[in-house]
Amino acid sequence: MQPRREFDPESIEELSTSLKRDGVLQPLLVKPVPGQEGCYELIAGERRLRAARYAGLETVPVLVKEKVTALEALQWALVENVQRRDLNPIEEALGYQRLVEEFEMTQAAVAEQVSKNRVSITHAMRLLKLPEVVQGWIADGSLSVGHAKAILGLPDSTSQRDLAAAAIGQGWNVRQTEEAVRKHLSRTPPEESAPEGEGEDATAVQRENWVVENLQRRFGARVRVQGKGGKGKIEVYYGSPDELERLLHLWGVREEL
Repeated sequence: MQPRREFDPESIEELSTSLKRDGVLQPLLVKPVPGQEGCYELIAGERRLRAARYAGLETVPVLVKEKVTALEALQWALVENVQRRDLNPIEEALGYQRLVEEFEMTQAAVAEQVSKNRVSITHAMRLLKLPEVVQGWIADGSLSVGHAKAILGLPDSTSQRDLAAAAIGQGWNVRQTEEAVRKHLSRTPPEESAPEGEGEDATAVQRENWVVENLQRRFGARVRVQGKGGKGKIEVYYGSPDELERLLHLWGVREEL
């Protein structure tokens, strides 16, 4: 039932320190597993449970909900995570999508359930129309929801992916991304409309975008390219020790022990 799919190890460690000191102040929410006496399914509180295990706690307080339907369990889990702001934007959108598709709820009903307005639910679920790779960048924080809203203005997934990669690689803010979308939608051949000197700049930007896109596809990681006057630097980002190890292996770099 958990709408949350990813857990930041650093935040789990920080929470475990708090739990060691103060204990688990808010009970976890569980329901009995039918036909398995003494077994319970977690409805809400997985982050607290992981942190408690990390802290070495043998017991945690729980609140048992009897005769809970699948819809109620998902609703409780989603509401708690949304209210605690524990979900990334994609996890939140997927939670809303489950309520709409699996339980045939309207967006208005979902909004009422999680104490948000219907427009917020609509905007959140629109993120799921983006290519999976772009959704991944939103989930890991490489792109903000503001960037994503701008990119959704593009007509096809290829353009959305390419512009998202450029926004990350060149460190564009939301306004710069919106401007890039406007230019993409209204662009004309450089020889017809570009003032003198801008044609070369446009070509350089296109090449830089191409480099960013292909490096990110090759490495499976976020890449940023900065250059000027024929010189520059390439930055490759990783989100965990395992990802760093994967990149080092990909590059043929071996750690000297």
